[in-house]
Amino acid sequence: MKVALATLLSIAVAAPLAAAYASRDVVLPVAGRATGADGRLFLTALWVTNPSERDSVDATLTFSPAEEKLLPHASALHLNPGETRVVDPIDEKILGMPAALGSLRIEATHDVLATARVYSRGLTTSFNALPVQFAIGTSESATLQGVAPADGRYKIYFAEVTGNPLDISVVLLDGRGATMATKRMYIDHGRQVTTDVADLFPQFTSGTATLRVEGVNGSGRIVVAGSHIARESQDSTPFEMSFTTAPRDRLGVLEALTYIAVAVAAGAALFLRR
Repeated sequence: MKVALATLLSIAVAAPLAAAYASRDVVLPVAGRATGADGRLFLTALWVTNPSERDSVDATLTFSPAEEKLLPHASALHLNPGETRVVDPIDEKILGMPAALGSLRIEATHDVLATARVYSRGLTTSFNALPVQFAIGTSESATLQGVAPADGRYKIYFAEVTGNPLDISVVLLDGRGATMATKRMYIDHGRQVTTDVADLFPQFTSGTATLRVEGVNGSGRIVVAGSHIARESQDSTPFEMSFTTAPRDRLGVLEALTYIAVAVAAGAALFLRR
C-alpha cells in the first residue's frame, strides 16, 4: 500500500499530458486508489468518450493489479454515439477490490478516447490512455525524456498488455546519446510495475539524461510512461514514450491491392464514358 500511495502521489502532482489518442484498444499505465497514513485519499477519475456520431460502443475495462497475488478484474461499459461517461472515482466495480494500484485497459468495438485524473486534497493531474498498438516487444524500443536527478525524482510506469512476460533493458543515455548505464528488468505477464530512476541508477545524481527502454526477450509487449517530480515544488511533468511510425517507402499487400482496385475502377469508368 505504501508503494501504491507513493505512485499515486507522484502522478497527482503531475501536469497534464498534451495529446489524446482514439483507438479500439488503449491502456492507462497506472490507475487506482489508496489511503495515506494521514487518512488522505488518493482517487482516480476516468473519462471515456465515444467520438463516433453514428456507432455505439461496447467496451471491456480490465484492471490489472500490480500485486502478483491479486487477479485482474473486468467490467463492461456501453456508450451511445457521442457519449462521454465519467466515473469519478473509479471504485470496486472497476478495480474488483476496495483499493489497489495497477493498469487499466479499455478494449472497445470502435475507437474511444480515455483520460484519467488522479487527485487528492490539493493535488490533481490528468493524463491520457495510450493505444496498445504502440506497445514495444523484443527487439523494439521506446524513449522517455526528462531525467534530471538533481532537480527531483523520476518515476517509470510499465504495463504489459499481451499476457506474456518480457525481459527488458532500461538504458540511461547522456545528452550526446552515449550509454552511461544499463539495468535489466523482468515484466511479468499482464503486470504493472512502477520503479524509480534513483533505484535503477543510484550513481547518477547530477546532469540530465534520457531513458531508452528495450525489449530483450519474451513474447510480451509493454507501454511505458514517465514522470519527473520536482524536488522543491513537487510539481511534476509527465513524459510519454516515443512511438515508432511505419515507414511509407513501401505499401502493404492489402493496401497496394486497394490502390490497384481503385485505379482499375477509375480507368474503367473513364473508358465507358468515351
